[in-house]
Order: sequence, then C-alpha cells, then structure tokens
Amino acid sequence: MKRKTLAQQDLLCPSKTGLCGAGFICALIAWLCGCATIRPMSVGVDHYENFPVASWLCPKHLRPAVQAIYRWARTGDDIADEGTDTPSQRLNQLASMRNALQQAIAEQAHDATTQPWAQLVAPLAQLVRNGLKPKPLFDLLQAFESDVSRTASAPLGDRYQDWPALLNYCSYSANPVGRLMLQLYKVNDPEVMAQSDAVCTAATD
Repeated sequence: MKRKTLAQQDLLCPSKTGLCGAGFICALIAWLCGCATIRPMSVGVDHYENFPVASWLCPKHLRPAVQAIYRWARTGDDIADEGTDTPSQRLNQLASMRNALQQAIAEQAHDATTQPWAQLVAPLAQLVRNGLKPKPLFDLLQAFESDVSRTASAPLGDRYQDWPALLNYCSYSANPVGRLMLQLYKVNDPEVMAQSDAVCTAATD
C-alpha cells in the first residue's frame, strides 16, 4: 500500500494549507504537551497568540523546557510568515537565530547580530548542556527557511511534486517536534522515534 499523508489530495503546499507548514509545528507542540496559555516572548515578534502549551498535564519539571522549545518554534514561524519583511530579511533573521543558538551552545559571546536573540536561546543552550540533542532545533529553522524560499518563488503556492519531497520537508518541519518531546521524556527507542515521526507527519503505511 502506498504511503499517504493528510496532504494526499493536493500534494501539500505548506505555505497555502498550513498542515505541515511552520504554523503546524507550534500546533503540534501544543497537542503533544496539553493545554494552558502562555504568551510567547516578544523577542523579534509582535504577534500575540493565545496558544495551549505546557499545561498541568505536562510534568512540572518539563514545562520550562517545553515553553522554551515552543518560543523557539513560534519565533521562527512568525519570522517566516508574518509581517512585511522581504524574503532576504526573513532569511537573514533566521540565520541570526541559528548563529545565536550556536554561540550560546558553545558559550561564546553574542555579537551585534545575535544579541537580540540571547534571551530566546539561553534556556535552549542550557537544555543542550543537560543532554538535549540540538539537531531538531536547527532542523526547524531549515523548515522555516524552506517556507520563505518556496513562498518567494511562488507566492500562491509551490507544491511538492512527489511523496519523497513532501516527506523530506516533513522530516524538518514536523518530525523534530516529536523527537524533541521524546528527548525531554528520556525516550530514545528507535521504534518509538519512528512512530513519533509517523504521527508528526500524519503518515500511514
């Protein structure tokens, strides 16, 4: 049987449908972590959203980590999708976010371009020092950059033309969320990670 996703009927255009686009990332974090309302940090973002994240259903000791991951995804999402910045400006901001996180992980001083993100990346860098693998955080940025580039090249939607291309996009835009949550819960079983990927991509065999 062919592998299918929620986008089967339209070979998903993330910037048009949002099912596996940047906004879906934040919705997925909320769904995985329960319901409560936090306000994202305003670092680089003037977009307010009541969003369910890190409720009492989530263990108390994990809530700050979940919120830090959410803010990272929410900020990148808003840079990719909101406002009137040009694609070049959006990509530059995402690049400075990446550099800021790399500097924080390496315990290097921020420069003028990364200082605005210091508050955003500090808790993430601490999570990495405590054992969190940072690759999924950087994968999310790659998804946001893809959203910017594809929207710039085709403002009304640039569809992925085959399943491998779509699933590859989902491996950056959706799967990292589940893998980050599994890390927080100290779950590293390969089979469970594969199942998480399937849930995040909304794929079935």
